[in-house]
Amino acid sequence: MNSDILQVFTRDGWRRAGLINVILASICGLSMLICFAVSISRPESSLNTSTIILESECSNTSKIIVLLHLLINILSTLILASSNYFMQIVGSPSRKEVDGAHKCLHSLDIGIPAVKNIQFVSNFKRICWIILGLTSLPIHLFFNSVVFETSFQGSDWHLTIATEAFTRGANFFPPGASLAPAGSPHPAFEYNEQCKCYVPPGIEHSWYNRGYGETVLLGQYRNKTSPIIQSITKAATWGSNWTILDPDACRAEYTFCKPREQYRDVVIVVESGAGSAEGWSRREVFNLNLSLSLTWDLYVPQNDTNSLWYSTQCTTIKWGGSVYLNDLGYRCVDRGCGFISSRSTNGTKPSDWIIVFHNSSELRIPPDQAAAVGYNEAFNNLAVKYCLAETRPISCKVGISNTLLLVVVVCVFTKVAQCSVILWKLPRSSLITPGDALESFIITPDTQTTGLGTLDILDSYQLETRLHWYWSLDGRSRLTSETKPRRWLPPTRRLLHVIPRLVWTRTYSLLLFSMAVLIFALVSSSRPDSFSFRGSFGPGNENRTIQLLNSGYLGALIIANSPQLLLSLCYFSYNTFFTRLLAEQEWNSYGRKYQPLRVSFPAGKQTSSYRLQLPFKYSVPLMSISALCHWLLSNALFVFIVEGGLYLGISWYHLREY
Repeated sequence: MNSDILQVFTRDGWRRAGLINVILASICGLSMLICFAVSISRPESSLNTSTIILESECSNTSKIIVLLHLLINILSTLILASSNYFMQIVGSPSRKEVDGAHKCLHSLDIGIPAVKNIQFVSNFKRICWIILGLTSLPIHLFFNSVVFETSFQGSDWHLTIATEAFTRGANFFPPGASLAPAGSPHPAFEYNEQCKCYVPPGIEHSWYNRGYGETVLLGQYRNKTSPIIQSITKAATWGSNWTILDPDACRAEYTFCKPREQYRDVVIVVESGAGSAEGWSRREVFNLNLSLSLTWDLYVPQNDTNSLWYSTQCTTIKWGGSVYLNDLGYRCVDRGCGFISSRSTNGTKPSDWIIVFHNSSELRIPPDQAAAVGYNEAFNNLAVKYCLAETRPISCKVGISNTLLLVVVVCVFTKVAQCSVILWKLPRSSLITPGDALESFIITPDTQTTGLGTLDILDSYQLETRLHWYWSLDGRSRLTSETKPRRWLPPTRRLLHVIPRLVWTRTYSLLLFSMAVLIFALVSSSRPDSFSFRGSFGPGNENRTIQLLNSGYLGALIIANSPQLLLSLCYFSYNTFFTRLLAEQEWNSYGRKYQPLRVSFPAGKQTSSYRLQLPFKYSVPLMSISALCHWLLSNALFVFIVEGGLYLGISWYHLREY
């Protein structure tokens, strides 16, 4: 048994190259299987989870992910080229199958990858061809997503508005001199249980408090262990050590829906505009009635200077449809702090940033309530001096999807097994090369084409596309087995004329469609205000994002990698195009000089080669260009994974498009 297998594998012809392809594919499959075993054996890893293999600076992980995708696309190109090799083998008909097609007046292609042959070959070949084709789809759709990069784009951050003395040990009394609890723009607002928010008196629901952070009940300011008190204390204690940002840089960082990457919490240092530069006293800002004064005495003393104006927890979420549209086409949903984006025209310089804390006319506070509070509107505009921003280390991760890797490994080994069966079981009667067909028809002439010695390739196309009784160019001769003269028409024919119009149409339609998709993607990826190539190569925050409503993770993977399938179709179409030209050259070469036939199993002076049709000087550049295009495409459109809560609660996934 073993000697029989060895004899089969050591024969000349296409089996030698097929054996090399199987060995290389097996090595690739074993390498991926080892990676899968190592990945799934890591702590906290399983088939349904991913394994983080590296956590480092984002610049390092971006370089590594680009290199890994290059390796993946080289491997996938080699595996798919090997699969295409065997698909051409099983798509090659035997002499018996050719005769059967000729009885139906159908021609078959020899030495060319041809789908039309499949309906005339044996069931064994047809099943092998289908299995090889189906196992290629997961490799196209999932292999590039086996490895991925995760980036951190934070959502939560704490905002504190205070004077310079706040971070230098001065007294502060939460919730601040504004007497507004977090989530409320004005002390006259009341907490509503139904909406869990602060609303003006007499109103059940309100949009007035949007942009003032997360709602905090007033009673929590008396609890020293509450999150809001701990955040304020942290800012007062460590804020002096944070990074100083000028007003323009601070405003750009915190008011345009940017993710929290380099900076997190912030203290916006403002000028008090009061009698003391250290802060505000309650008497200066408010003239409370007796009832409110007694209530607020528990929190903010009337005469003491308070270096804190306002403090709240902010959450920035990118979404597809809500409040603030940013420059990359997102909408920024605020449990946020949109009020700090206000810019007054009262500044003396364009860079002056003046925060309008609230606009009393828009809040619609009843006059009696406004009189009870007695708010001094002179303190409504807060001039920003600078900001103190908490820095955070930026790190990204490289991970492996165990599920997708297993799917790819199964497909590769299925191909290996199928190709091994083809090597072992496929009879040698298949006509693989034009030389095989010539040898067969010289030894055993075809009875179906007797007397049709002047039949050429154009006539065969007409037999399949026109009425069967017409077969000549002049349209007057009828198809018959009787030998008779035929008028010689000396047309000027070039090599490209051997390509049927249907093949020209199919090839260029696919290429033009692919170019249209690329142009559409390029236009879609440009900034809405101007055409731009802004964006990084591979993962990057400045790249455009496509929102996929209710597509799920699997749907996002398929959509992101479906252009890979289109690119492979272009490669196979172009490969077949060149194969037709070179097959015609080989055919014509036998009419120019005496030379031995190139056959699969040579005898006597006949020759054989490792290739089916394309010489290495054509096939290697085509495969290299294909691998390069697949790699570039994998860095242009891909699924990206974000940690930090920036997209928390969104029911769709995102794609990055360069």
